[in-house]
Amino acid sequence: MESKEWYYRLGDQTFMVSTKPELLSHDFIQASFSDPIMYWAKPISSENLRIMLDNSCLLGLYLKSPDPLPPSESTAENLVSPAAPLQPPFMFTQIGMARLVTDYMTLAFLTDVFVVPEHQGKGLGKWMIQCVKKLTDAMPELRRVMFMAKNAPHAVKFYEELLDAKMHDQERGKVVFMSSRDPEVDVLS
Repeated sequence: MESKEWYYRLGDQTFMVSTKPELLSHDFIQASFSDPIMYWAKPISSENLRIMLDNSCLLGLYLKSPDPLPPSESTAENLVSPAAPLQPPFMFTQIGMARLVTDYMTLAFLTDVFVVPEHQGKGLGKWMIQCVKKLTDAMPELRRVMFMAKNAPHAVKFYEELLDAKMHDQERGKVVFMSSRDPEVDVLS
C-alpha cells in the first residue's frame, strides 16, 4: 500500500501521522513496549522487531520541530541564496504509534496504540485513530477491523465512536474484544 501522511496543527506545534517505515524509530518502539501503559507488550529482539515491522503497517505519530543547524555549520556560506526562499530543515520526533496487522485487503487487527504521556490529553490519540479509520476505509474489500481494548467505559466508547466498533460478549475480562465490520458480513458468533 502506498505510504500516507496526515498533519495536525495544535497551537504552535505541528504533528504528523505517517505510514512511512523509514521514519519509524526502533528505539521509540522498544521503549514503548517496555512502558507500563503497554502492559500487553514487551521489548523484542532487533531482528524480530524488523520482521514485525516488515509484516505490519505501523502508523507513527510525530512531533515536527525545527532542526537548527549546528553552530559550526551556520556560517554565511551555508545560508540559502536570496533567489531561493529559506526553508528551515525539520526533524520529526516519534511520540506515538498504532499498528495494523493486515493483508491490506480484507482484514486488519489494530494493536499497539500508544501516545507518550506528555502528549496525552491533546486529542492526538483520537486523531491517530481517525487516521487508522481513513486507512482502513480505503481498503476496498475490508471485512473487519479487530482489536482488544481495555474493559473500561471510556475506552469502549472511544473506539465505538471513532471506528464504529461493537463490543463482543465478554463480561469479566480486563480487556474486551471489539471489531468494526462491513455491514454485509455476518456477525461473529
